[in-house]
Amino acid sequence: MCSHYYESTGNVKVMNKAIDSIRLVGLTNSRQSGIVEDCCRAGINVKLITGDNKVTATIMATKFGIIEPYYQPCEAIDGEEFWKFSSEMLMAKIENICMLARASPDEKLLMVQSLKQKDHVVASIGRGIGDSQALSKANVGLCFGTQGVEIVKACSAIVMSCKDFPFIIDILTWGRGIYDSV
Repeated sequence: MCSHYYESTGNVKVMNKAIDSIRLVGLTNSRQSGIVEDCCRAGINVKLITGDNKVTATIMATKFGIIEPYYQPCEAIDGEEFWKFSSEMLMAKIENICMLARASPDEKLLMVQSLKQKDHVVASIGRGIGDSQALSKANVGLCFGTQGVEIVKACSAIVMSCKDFPFIIDILTWGRGIYDSV
């Protein structure tokens, strides 16, 4: 879990209450492939929560660097496996779950709630009705205004006017700048 980031001056900035966990939705454009790395450098732990099957989700998570076979302890599971965990087991594993495939709206919500229970500040990105509960319970809910349905927009703290995920780094930079200025 990232706990700090490097400023452009090279100084280490320890994060106090910054966003440290993000769910990715809709990363299919190849020009966005470096965004996960950018997020990690910014101190964000990225998790892929999707309704896609485990094979498709694993391919996407590997392509974007969420799953790196030789790097970090990372559990890639599906919704069925997720529900088999006891409450205690889920809390022990939640930080290492980097990908959740075939996720229902209830599983998306449980992921957000579990991360918050572990004192993480959670941002959730969604675009469909199935994302609305997770968006409303996350510390920060984000949706793409060009794609989202009205209920998703209503559940989101931030409605992004562009549909490019790299915009999240701009939002984070501005948010941290404002937070540090106060």
